Amino acid sequence: MSCILRVFGRRFDVDRYLAHSPFQAIAVCRRGEPVFSSTQPDGRKLTHSGCNIEVSRRGFADFHGQVRDAIRFLRKHERTIRALGWIPGVESAGLHFGVVWRDVPAHSDVFSDVLLPGQRPPVCRAERTFEVVDRARSDHSPEVGVPLYEFFDRSQVERALQNDPFLRKSEKDKDSNCVFMLEGFERSFAFHHLQGNQVAVRVGLTHGCEAARGNLTQLGLLLKPKTEFLAELRAAEKAGTLMNRLVGK
Repeated sequence: MSCILRVFGRRFDVDRYLAHSPFQAIAVCRRGEPVFSSTQPDGRKLTHSGCNIEVSRRGFADFHGQVRDAIRFLRKHERTIRALGWIPGVESAGLHFGVVWRDVPAHSDVFSDVLLPGQRPPVCRAERTFEVVDRARSDHSPEVGVPLYEFFDRSQVERALQNDPFLRKSEKDKDSNCVFMLEGFERSFAFHHLQGNQVAVRVGLTHGCEAARGNLTQLGLLLKPKTEFLAELRAAEKAGTLMNRLVGK
């Protein structure tokens, strides 16, 4: 989705909220759930609970259309949105606009905490992120982000993340939960370059607390794609549309 309302917090009871909310979440994460559910169910746990709510389905190039949709959304749900500021456990609530104007595969401009009552006027903060878009599906509809597991086996991805030196080191650092969080990583990635029959993937991890807003922690994974996608990735390499050609090495 190009524009979403993202609500999260360490002590946010997302299921209770959604049970009494008029919103339908398009993605939900729950604190305490395993990050690597299939390969390490007793391992690293999610540190936040939250949900994403669809605001606009317009394309990433149609920023002004996203803004019009967001204004309609805010007007329609004004009372419900204002009430978010009083929901126990909500640490952050913001509108995320995905655009393709900048020097990354996808750029996110965020109106952060605009929903909390009694606060100062909203401030737009720019964030960098990654997102892979399947344009073949989007000829007659807005661009749709594609999850990482569509291209790679889940178990392979989880093993690669478990063995990542940065993540292994961060498990011993209590402050790492502020620098980044793993929630939503499966939709924040880009294909960087090919290496034989494998592809180097860049995974972007968003900030874990407001003090670290604007941070983009990048992980580099070398993964073997599902057979049916290898030819498409080679075609993308030839066309110069992989990340290393778009934004430089």
